[in-house]
Amino acid sequence: MKEKSKSEVSIIGGADGPTSIFIAGRTRKKPLKVRIRNIIYRYRRKIVEKKVVANAHTLDELVQYAMNNYNLIETNSTEKKYIEQRKNLKESLILQYKPEVLGEMKDIPSPDISNEESVREYLCKINTRSEMIAEMPDDVIPMNFHLYEIRIGDDSLEMEIDYMNFHLYEIRIGDDSLEMEIDYIWNIFG
Repeated sequence: MKEKSKSEVSIIGGADGPTSIFIAGRTRKKPLKVRIRNIIYRYRRKIVEKKVVANAHTLDELVQYAMNNYNLIETNSTEKKYIEQRKNLKESLILQYKPEVLGEMKDIPSPDISNEESVREYLCKINTRSEMIAEMPDDVIPMNFHLYEIRIGDDSLEMEIDYMNFHLYEIRIGDDSLEMEIDYIWNIFG
């Protein structure tokens, strides 16, 4: 049977004037049996999702697994994209976690957008800060940075793994000191 909608109106002429009849299609509501089955399925799925937990793996195990199963290839550390991504990550981490090493360059005030000279000065300061961070020694934020590629035909998928280990906080109480060591593992797929 053809589905009808409200816009398809049949007019029947009568003695007391025209009468409109609307013939609407079936409802989009699923039958009760299907709705109950879906509710049970969602409930069981939530229970299983809570119970299933992945085992802990080291970063080396993860990389080895990806190399074996997905033909992961480590990018050479002399390639331009490796150097650029490492530099950008270092700059981002220093700005986020160690801005005190930048001195007065840590907070650059926003420029007046209507003034072109102000915008140029702002961009010069940003470039100067980037160069300053690039010249900093690597022990400011020690990183073990790796860039991997998965090649599929002409296309490639990059996987960036960065392992950092640095002291974020140091608390001194009298002669005793308590250090909190923060470890980060970044797995970025792009």
